[in-house]
Amino acid sequence: MKNKKIGIIFATIILLLFSLDIVNAKAEEPLNNQELKIEDLSTVYIFNGKIEKQIGNEINLSFDLSNKEGVQPGVIYAVDLVSEGGNFMTPVDQKVYDEVLVLNPGETIHKNITYNAPSYLKGVYKIVIEVRKQDPFRFGIFSITDEIKLEGNGEHLNIDPSMCFLTIDTDNNKYSLNDNIDITKNEKLEVHCSATSNFKSLQLLTPILTTHYFSTTGKIVSREKQNGISIAAGEMLDLAFVLPKTTNPQIYDSVLTFENEKKEQIAKPIEIYYVLNGDTANILNLVIEKNEYQKDENAKIFLLWSGMKNLTAKDKIWRSPLISMTEKNISVDISNKDSKKCNSDF
Repeated sequence: MKNKKIGIIFATIILLLFSLDIVNAKAEEPLNNQELKIEDLSTVYIFNGKIEKQIGNEINLSFDLSNKEGVQPGVIYAVDLVSEGGNFMTPVDQKVYDEVLVLNPGETIHKNITYNAPSYLKGVYKIVIEVRKQDPFRFGIFSITDEIKLEGNGEHLNIDPSMCFLTIDTDNNKYSLNDNIDITKNEKLEVHCSATSNFKSLQLLTPILTTHYFSTTGKIVSREKQNGISIAAGEMLDLAFVLPKTTNPQIYDSVLTFENEKKEQIAKPIEIYYVLNGDTANILNLVIEKNEYQKDENAKIFLLWSGMKNLTAKDKIWRSPLISMTEKNISVDISNKDSKKCNSDF
């Protein structure tokens, strides 16, 4: 940033309702009556995904990312390992990478990454690469055509997610993991699963509950180890875990995993998706027109957001679509390299 006073042309799109607001602020005088125009909120693409090399459960991958228009911050990527059965793909493992990218207009970058599949896996699998924001806004996916063959020992903790269920301490019902539960901040949510040992010997395992905002690629809210369990060869156990308390009204995705004494993952992750009641709004994506401005220029910013107001469900099953907040206040600051604010308030 080379100036201390730039304007902001600000567009917001409300997810699902397709309403568009324009706020234009140049220097200290807002410009009104702007023509409403729908803009692309993302032009980020993923392509050329391929398997470069595989040694055991270590797979080297490559892919390209490109951005056509606007400066796109907050780009992350993840690898999904899936198994195919009929017309369905079943998630087996996911690795979300720590790197966060900023893509400039017209920029294309090439990525080489390494993915390590869980060592116990045995069979034929496929790889899908996702590119997205940390929130649920996904730019795109690339499904690699080539299959990989894993030759692990097959020893693992077997849990069928379709047989797991959820309970809430304020009623006597059982809910499936697909029921999209919503709870209040005073209620306790518990997950119940039956686990069968496919190990050849006694195992000491550590269950871990990791809670994310929105989805498994979202920001981690908490990661809590549960009391350890021991399970003998061929033994079946009924397991129950209380989900960690969250305080902010929001959509959450908790993931239940199990580690052995070597800290290796030895079971497929179990996802628990739920909503904490209350009013909330979320920024799903933000794009700025360019990465440098002169004095008195307008900075055009596009914002995709969603809102929920008084989200409740009498039967504890969340079936309502997201709805917009009736009132909203949006504030944007643009700073220079010295963290000094460049724009006027609007």
